[in-house]
Parts: sequence; C-alpha cells; structure tokens
Amino acid sequence: MASATAAVPAVATPVVTAPVVATPVAAAPAAPAPADPVTDLAAEKPPESARAFTTAGVGWWLQLGAFSRPDGAQAFQQKVAEQADWLAPLLAVFREGTLHRLQAGPYPSREDARSAAERVREALQLVPVLVERR
Repeated sequence: MASATAAVPAVATPVVTAPVVATPVAAAPAAPAPADPVTDLAAEKPPESARAFTTAGVGWWLQLGAFSRPDGAQAFQQKVAEQADWLAPLLAVFREGTLHRLQAGPYPSREDARSAAERVREALQLVPVLVERR
C-alpha cells in the first residue's frame, strides 16, 4: 500500500514541476527596471530555453503555435506570458523536426486541458490545439 501511495505523488510531481518554473518568471515583474525592462526579459530566457529543449512530459498539452524559427516561437512565448501570466510557468518551446512548437502543459487529464484551453481562448482570443503525449 505504501508503494501505491508513493505512486500517486509521483504522478502529481509533473504537475507540481511547472510551478517551480514560475519562480523565475515571477521575478521579472518584481524587478522591472523603469528604463529597460528588455534586460529583465533577456535574463528570463535561459530558464525558458532550458525547458524548451527538454523532452515533453507525458500528458495533455495545449499547442499555441508552431514556428519555423526558434526566435519566432520564443517571441510568441514572451507575448503569451505577458498577456496570461498564469500560463507562463507552463509554457515551453519544443523542437520537432523543422518546427518549434509553443505548448503549455502538461495537464494530467484531457478535461483539465480542455478547461485550460477555454481559459486561453477567452484570455488571448486564441484557439489552442489539444495534444496528447504518451
């Protein structure tokens, strides 16, 4: 029974991992330089880029866009993070072949992902595509 209980927190860990990324993202608004906020955004790129080139976790993801160039995907990632700060910790850019896909997740269930997609649709006037990674 103890091992079954240990398995449940392990499943919850990927969901909890996303808020860990929120700490650096939250640091940008806390320390904006009045003259040059671009410097703060440049400082935030390494954590996002570090996650961007990791393997996507298993679960449901919202794809917000696909770009041929990585700088296009990263620029859109910053724009989305500015407009929907609650989504920022879940954003990642994944390179698959010649495309760089901006996705948010992972969500533990399809229903959670659909709920998040509705919120994204309302907040950003953007229709995300649900993607399941196994």
